[in-house]
Amino acid sequence: FSSRTVVKEAGLAAGQMHLYQTLPEYNDDCVAVAASIILSYRDLTDRTVIPNFNTGAYYNGRYIFLTQDTNVDSLIRDLYSRMGGGNGISVSEFRTGMTSYLSAGGHSVTYTSVMSGGAIDENVICSKLDADQPVIVFLTKYAFSEEGAYSMGGSADSFSFRVASDRTHAVVAYGYERIQYVSGGTTRTDTYLRVSFGTGELDLLRVASTNSSASVSGVYDALAVSIS
Repeated sequence: FSSRTVVKEAGLAAGQMHLYQTLPEYNDDCVAVAASIILSYRDLTDRTVIPNFNTGAYYNGRYIFLTQDTNVDSLIRDLYSRMGGGNGISVSEFRTGMTSYLSAGGHSVTYTSVMSGGAIDENVICSKLDADQPVIVFLTKYAFSEEGAYSMGGSADSFSFRVASDRTHAVVAYGYERIQYVSGGTTRTDTYLRVSFGTGELDLLRVASTNSSASVSGVYDALAVSIS
């Protein structure tokens, strides 16, 4: 392309998320894993969110992320139970289970939709990410580039995208970018989410494109989560 312009971007203060993944005994725990990632992120600055163990720290202006261990596994199992896992977990069941867990520890939680007209509302999601509120994204299909399979910036962006259209999934967004490319007089604009994918990776999710031949993810709901 002859030019590349970042039209809009936003992100959480830490610039990334925890790299948790699903447990082998379940086949429908991605929502519980996403919830555990959100809780662990908040626990970095408020140790009371997850009692009795630390998921990392905020120290001297730096975020330190600890890896998944048996304590995290137990947290995922607890959330899975509260959300009624076993036959998939709906958006309402996510909210019920997450609220139950936080209420038990004396915390409150607010969920704000970042959707409008069946698509992600750029202004809302950016304002919530910049307010340090992670966003759980519920997908019907996904077009994603795995960690290590993409590079962005400079004179070229390079991606290797995979598409899964036969399953639902939930991920946690920690960043948002809308980028405009101009090549040979043709303009193309793509929108990406930076996400913790629930597979132990930080991946790139394409959620919109003005190029009709580009694969994009199907988002059926997305909620910013604020814990106090």
